[in-house]
Amino acid sequence: MRIGVALAAGGALAGTPLAAARVSFDFSVVVPEVCFVRALAPATLEGNAIVISQVQELCNRSGYRVALEYTPGTLEGATASFAGNQVTLDGSGRVDLLASSYAVNRTSPLIIDLADGAALPTGISLQIDPL
Repeated sequence: MRIGVALAAGGALAGTPLAAARVSFDFSVVVPEVCFVRALAPATLEGNAIVISQVQELCNRSGYRVALEYTPGTLEGATASFAGNQVTLDGSGRVDLLASSYAVNRTSPLIIDLADGAALPTGISLQIDPL
């Protein structure tokens, strides 16, 4: 980024070489990379679904993914919905919920619709990883 700075002439500087001076300098800023995903509300069981009503996703990096980790052997056949994406869980213990190619700061619900007979996990967590 290039910023130009003009020194204004006035008062005692009028009529001197400094009065017409124009100075410029280069200015750069390094912004640290910040990425996180966190639940802003507790997980609840609503009917046949696990619901976290507010999950904040923030990443100022272009290119990242959000993954759901859960107890392996559970949630097989369940469907997870997050930030406009929907994926089917295979019971492996991890699934990518979304991949993004741009920075974002948003809050979305996470809803896991349970399949009939699907075992409930003993824990779930969300991860955000750079691509």
